Amino acid sequence: MGQRASHQTALYRLRSLKDEAIKLVTDEAKNIGKFADFARGATTQFVYLVVGCVVAMGLFLNPMLELDRPSSADRNNLYSRTCLEIGRRFAMFYHSFAMVMSAQVIIAAIDATLTGIFLAVIGLPHIVVAVGVTFLCGLLPVVGNLLSNTLVVAIGFTISPAKGLGALAFLVCIHQLEYFLDSKIIAEKFAARSG
Repeated sequence: MGQRASHQTALYRLRSLKDEAIKLVTDEAKNIGKFADFARGATTQFVYLVVGCVVAMGLFLNPMLELDRPSSADRNNLYSRTCLEIGRRFAMFYHSFAMVMSAQVIIAAIDATLTGIFLAVIGLPHIVVAVGVTFLCGLLPVVGNLLSNTLVVAIGFTISPAKGLGALAFLVCIHQLEYFLDSKIIAEKFAARSG
């Protein structure tokens, strides 16, 4: 009778193991399905991004949309006028973008310089890396500030909590100055363009 009970226990454990294995495989199949859906969506978005970049570069390099331009007598049609107007708007957009980016480069340079001076004054390590990252991240308007601030504050906290909090206070002040300068520099660039 003892042998039969141990045999039944073994069968019970085997069925239990089989059920657990089936459950595990089912769960993993669902996870693989979710990952496949995510990969499909990400691939689609990446393809759209590449196509958008190619179209934008093409319009930037050659804003003329109407490749087979008719003679001047035949240009007075809706298609030709629409292509000409779209080309003008893209040219204006690229010119505005260039002005804003040149202002952003100036702001990033000012931000990196002031951050470098601050890091040198309070004696934090890795000044060159922090200044380089601050400049590069400064080219991205909002997210860049968050990334560079996180790096500088983290460097400060590796030395002491007081230096980390000091770095945070300094960066909050410098970015308030940056927003003021950004609007002033961009306004001056647009005023110089229109004047």
